Amino acid sequence: MLLIVEDEPQVARVLARFFEARFPVAIVGSAREAQLLIEAGTSLVGAVVDAGLPEGQSAGLELTRELRVSMPDLPIALISGRVDRDLINSAGRLSATPLCKPIEKADVEVFIDRIEARAPITALAEKYDLTQRETELLHFIAEGGDVADFLTAKGITRSTFNTHAASICRKTGARTVTKLALTALGDAARRHHR
Repeated sequence: MLLIVEDEPQVARVLARFFEARFPVAIVGSAREAQLLIEAGTSLVGAVVDAGLPEGQSAGLELTRELRVSMPDLPIALISGRVDRDLINSAGRLSATPLCKPIEKADVEVFIDRIEARAPITALAEKYDLTQRETELLHFIAEGGDVADFLTAKGITRSTFNTHAASICRKTGARTVTKLALTALGDAARRHHR
């Protein structure tokens, strides 16, 4: 599910049209509604968050921070009607894609590509009930990341990494996490080109 958090109904409808052909979409008008949806266990492929929400001018940034903590690798776009250096810098620090209103389809294509590239791994993680850390590890491998970088970024040891990798292999029946990631990406590419 792609979460759109936007308090202007017309903007929310435009955003939904950009995404709904590719993903199921949930639209909410406040940070609180978004939090309730997440607490209900809704599985997200990405989120588009308006920086200024009814709860206050920084509510969108706060929600983005919370999403980043609970779902570190979730693709997030932070949108605003004003071009503001502080907002763009905040988006960068939160690894969010900044988008300025009015939003055109071309503005969201890179963001959509990022979500779609992650979809096969996300689906695999849901199918085999992988933990958040196992899913992060699999995404990282699928994106061609270096194991040493993953260890540093997540603050874990090589032994812990190996434990997560072994758990993934046990749950999925795969021989290695690299082969599993490549197979998932290859299967998705073949389905896409049919």
